[in-house]
Amino acid sequence: MSCDFGTRAMTLTPGTIDENTRSVEAVLSTENVATVRTSKGFVEEILRADGAQFGQQAPLIDGHNTSSSDNVRGSVRDIRSEGDRIVGRVYFAETDTGNRAWELVKQGHLADVSIGYRVNRWEDIPANSERVVNGRVYRATGGPLRVTTSYTIREVSLVPVGADN
Repeated sequence: MSCDFGTRAMTLTPGTIDENTRSVEAVLSTENVATVRTSKGFVEEILRADGAQFGQQAPLIDGHNTSSSDNVRGSVRDIRSEGDRIVGRVYFAETDTGNRAWELVKQGHLADVSIGYRVNRWEDIPANSERVVNGRVYRATGGPLRVTTSYTIREVSLVPVGADN
């Protein structure tokens, strides 16, 4: 298996805004099916929450642009698994760009985030078939389905329009 790098979009949780810490909770990933781009083209994918790997924190980036530290808007901490989803608290830096992003979130203009992750292990299920993966039955009904059983969250990005929402 080669290693793919993928992205997925989810949402901030506006009711959890904390002015004192300049932070808000966010759903970073769920086990919902999403269309993602891989090295072999587009595929329907499920990210298993029990397969998520993450450190103490991840950088909060503008639009997956990891080419420069100038694109950092803050960090995501308190990353954890909650059932079938991965959540974390998004903290905004006290910089010009961090302040602008924070204001957009507080005002409700920016509500989407997307994770950038490295795929470590997966199982592909051919179209119109089913397979048991880590104790669960998965069905590929229209086309092939990828069940990602291990992935490493590398960054979280603020995005104006989430791909999976």
